[in-house]
Amino acid sequence: MLSEEPPSITTPKRMKITDHFPIQNNENSMEERVARMAAQDGLPLSVFVRYLRDLFKAKGHSLPRSSTSIRMMVMNYGMTLRIKVLYELSELKETDHRFLLTFDEWTSSSNRRYLNINVHTYANDRVLFWNLGLTRIFGSIPATVCVEILRKQLKELDLDLDIDIVAITTDAASVMVKTGTLIPAFQQLCYAHDWQLGILDVIYKKKNEHESIQQGQIDVPLEKSEAKTNNDGDRLNITDDDRCIVEVSSSSEIERELIYDFNDIINKVRKIVRLFKGSPTKNDMLQEYVKKEFGRKIELDRDCKTRWSSLATMIETFNKLKLCIAKTLIDLSLSRNIECRFSEHEFCALENLENILKPVKLAVEVLCRQDANLIIAEATLKFMIKKLEDNHSALASELALSLRRPKNLLRKEIKDFVIRMQFSLSNSYDNNDNEEVVQAVQVTNNNEEVSPSDLTLQQELELTISSASNVICPDPVGLKIFSPANTEIEDRLRDWKP
Repeated sequence: MLSEEPPSITTPKRMKITDHFPIQNNENSMEERVARMAAQDGLPLSVFVRYLRDLFKAKGHSLPRSSTSIRMMVMNYGMTLRIKVLYELSELKETDHRFLLTFDEWTSSSNRRYLNINVHTYANDRVLFWNLGLTRIFGSIPATVCVEILRKQLKELDLDLDIDIVAITTDAASVMVKTGTLIPAFQQLCYAHDWQLGILDVIYKKKNEHESIQQGQIDVPLEKSEAKTNNDGDRLNITDDDRCIVEVSSSSEIERELIYDFNDIINKVRKIVRLFKGSPTKNDMLQEYVKKEFGRKIELDRDCKTRWSSLATMIETFNKLKLCIAKTLIDLSLSRNIECRFSEHEFCALENLENILKPVKLAVEVLCRQDANLIIAEATLKFMIKKLEDNHSALASELALSLRRPKNLLRKEIKDFVIRMQFSLSNSYDNNDNEEVVQAVQVTNNNEEVSPSDLTLQQELELTISSASNVICPDPVGLKIFSPANTEIEDRLRDWKP
């Protein structure tokens, strides 16, 4: 008798940040093509005047002859899109829809600060969102100024912050927490920021133990190489195009270093990485062995102090190429150098650290997906903690304990509320029901048939998320808490006070 085949799992393709902004207009529009090439590809408008005219002419478009005229064309197209957003929001507002906001500070490579604002809602059986663009910030931005910026931007779209907005999502920076207290809307704090603080508290330690961490960054690796060094190998250059970053705002940076157990080993890894990334000749010798073993080039990555996931990437790549590195060091007559020689104990420590950081890094990537919701977040959190507990090491246990601590004070209230309304559970929903939901989220963690051992970590997590959603709601529905049919939740959101 043939056994039932396990469900097929397809690994999702890595997404770029631009994939979250699909083209909704006519692809043959000259205005759209020029606007996207200028805004997305970073092409200066003068390039269109000199080099791209023939390309547009072949497509049947007639470009203006001056960069000023092209600039006006792009600006007018931007106004057209803004009017379209205003019209769409007005239509939803007339049908008594409500909205939520996500916003955060962002600092450009030219050291200019902006506030990025997104508007979300649920309509026509799907989740909709609009990006309102970047608002320039001059000087400091206390909570009162942040609220004023929100009111001003929403007023331009005929939205009222006190009436039309029922929820906001921010990180847990002090200014954002204070902003949430000044707005009557419901506030959900960022899970990724919570996890960031927990990871930094365990993996890294402060040089000044009397200071508290307020600054951090979480990044979602994209397809390209994320870290590039200059010729001396001592300076790290991160390009904005190569990664999607979830930033945590703060008023000051606090320098941290790795915990003592791993600090010496990681420093040796960094020296090896600098050795090859700082010398094209040595790197070419390494890549010869890499191509023989893997059939393609694999570059070493160096970590960055403000991005803990770059540490996971560096260790993972180093462990993968350790045999190729050892052969290259022999060719370079460096194998006897104590700074380049690793013992079996050190290799085991690196593999253990990789096994600890890999599920955490994967969980953060899942949290930063556009389709992430509270159900996915809860399933991902429990999956990650289970993987850490299965590691049976002191560091993994400490990290799991830190991630269990609810830094988000509103997490339980919001999670219970959304589960009940989104999945139409009974009106008698209480703490006992909550335990059943939690058990449903955990159901796949102990199900060997659903998660066979040959699945990758990412496939296993995707299967856990899928099963958790199906157990809670066999027929998934959209997030309807902002539709006019659910007036009860709106009333409760208005009456609820943290």
